[in-house]
Amino acid sequence: MRHFAIVGSGPAGFYTAEALAKAYGDQARIDILDRYPVPYGLIRFGVAPDHQSLKAVSKRYDKVTDEPGVDFIGNVTIGGDVSVEELLALYDGVILAIGAPHDRKLGIPGEDLPGVVGSAEFVGWYNGHPDFADLDPPLDGTHAAVIGNGNVALDCARILSKTQREFEGSDIVGHALQALESSAIRTVTILGRRGPHQIAMTPKELGELGHLEESSPVVEAADFPPVEADDALEPGHRKSINILREFAATPPDASKPKRLVFDFFAKPVRVEGDGKVERIVVERTELDENGAARGRARDMKSRPHWSFPPSDIRRRRWMAFLTMSVGASFKIRAG
Repeated sequence: MRHFAIVGSGPAGFYTAEALAKAYGDQARIDILDRYPVPYGLIRFGVAPDHQSLKAVSKRYDKVTDEPGVDFIGNVTIGGDVSVEELLALYDGVILAIGAPHDRKLGIPGEDLPGVVGSAEFVGWYNGHPDFADLDPPLDGTHAAVIGNGNVALDCARILSKTQREFEGSDIVGHALQALESSAIRTVTILGRRGPHQIAMTPKELGELGHLEESSPVVEAADFPPVEADDALEPGHRKSINILREFAATPPDASKPKRLVFDFFAKPVRVEGDGKVERIVVERTELDENGAARGRARDMKSRPHWSFPPSDIRRRRWMAFLTMSVGASFKIRAG
């Protein structure tokens, strides 16, 4: 009989348990350990609350724990309640499947100002993660910046742009729903260091932005390469680019009071503000021969200076997000 401990009850932990159960059958006992009292990790606390179809994968995980010899044990903190050394002495194998729970920083001046929120924190806040229930993000400003060009950036921007009615059928937690209902944010800008062809956004998530009740997407046609360049893209990626091109060709709906602005070729270089976030300074970029972003130091912009007269900027309170999208990872802090 083999005894295995899996630390972490997210997708990686459950798929590992499933594989071990299939490989060893009744010749193994598998314990899935987690510091929280409930399982599913990223599925519970990371997937957007309005994407219930993605969360349905938890039904497959339920079947794993229904297997004889597979148990979930919650409220166990590794390094607190039990050490890795102790686990190694108790089990034949210990698998760490804890993921990456912390945000990465951009390493730019001002990213520690109040109002700069990491994506793990913000996503955890609206998903009911116990570590972030008291986050209280500043939603009293009119503009939020989401830094990053991946699906998590889209999740954050979409959640900030939706009406309360659009959350019907979701499992968003009450404190987040109430705060978002009274939010003053009217413009969400998604900043990306590179261009449309370098996004890590999937068609479904992008397409949703064109059907929001009160927000219209805004994309600059000048940011795209010639349409012929799309032919070299993988089919799914090409579909995402086609959606962005459609956004660029469609004027914003004047009947909708909110805007979701894609600002490509914009590298954040510093966050500024008097005791809190008031603006983000970005450097315009271009692609080098390897497709990486290189700055054009001569072309610096304070974003979003075009939204309000300079005299207004200091009176606005901004919420800033740092996201690192799938390919370029993602998080929220000032990406």
